[in-house]
Amino acid sequence: MSKKGSKGTAKIYQRSDGYWSCSWTAMLSDGTSKRIVLTAKTESEVVARREQKMLEIAKGEYVSRNGTIFKDWSKRWLEEYKKISLSPNTLEVYEIVLNTHVVPEIGQMPLQKIKHEEIQKLINKAAKTCAPATVKKIYTVTKGCFGQAVFNKYIAMNPADGVKIPQVKRKNTKSIFTNEELQSIINVAKSDPMNSRNRTYYPALMLMIETGIRRGELLGLQWKNVDTINDTITIRDVVIQVRGKAEHKEVPKTDSSIRVLPVSKMTIELLLGIKGESEYVFHTTKGTPIT
Repeated sequence: MSKKGSKGTAKIYQRSDGYWSCSWTAMLSDGTSKRIVLTAKTESEVVARREQKMLEIAKGEYVSRNGTIFKDWSKRWLEEYKKISLSPNTLEVYEIVLNTHVVPEIGQMPLQKIKHEEIQKLINKAAKTCAPATVKKIYTVTKGCFGQAVFNKYIAMNPADGVKIPQVKRKNTKSIFTNEELQSIINVAKSDPMNSRNRTYYPALMLMIETGIRRGELLGLQWKNVDTINDTITIRDVVIQVRGKAEHKEVPKTDSSIRVLPVSKMTIELLLGIKGESEYVFHTTKGTPIT
């Protein structure tokens, strides 16, 4: 039995093995044409599948079959879509997250076969060993990777949608040092052999204790931002490590990270005591930023 339609319409017919098939050439939303063949046990089933497929095509939701595995797609996603929008440091974080926590779990699976359950298991496993912030990062990166695949019509839905991040009970931890602990650290810094070989060790520690600046802000501090008259430092730059190399980065002018911090005269004098020819307060023997 065969039901043939005019050119461009679906043809429904029963095969010699008893199954029913439906085939037609469809025009997709990107302007290309695609030969579509559907098979089912009964005529009514194949008709229902045809109507569903035609609806997907009309809405621009049709997804062609492809065997791309997650590992290959994640590499493409980073290279073609994220490299142009992320800083080198953030891009490296994304790569580490994927290669450490995601690719080992689902890397060899075809994109179109990865289900919601696989992503939930992945997140649950990460929550057992990783900090809450890391788990959230894993989820965010994974969802973004699949989101682009949906946009590209490689998959119909994002399997990370609806994934629940397990609640982790935080342990009570100390957030600050006591005065006695700080004094002990200072005493050790003064007497540590490293300070005799590298005169920046003690001044750097004192500046961090006094101002609370981050490591990247400390290493990015330049002499032009040290005010020895008013005893202040201005945080405008950071040094980050990208693939083992130090990279200087200016803080955006609208960023709240730019700030002027008061510094004691004693610490200013410590800084002046290590001043050299480099534009950086803390630097390598070659005058370059420290990694």
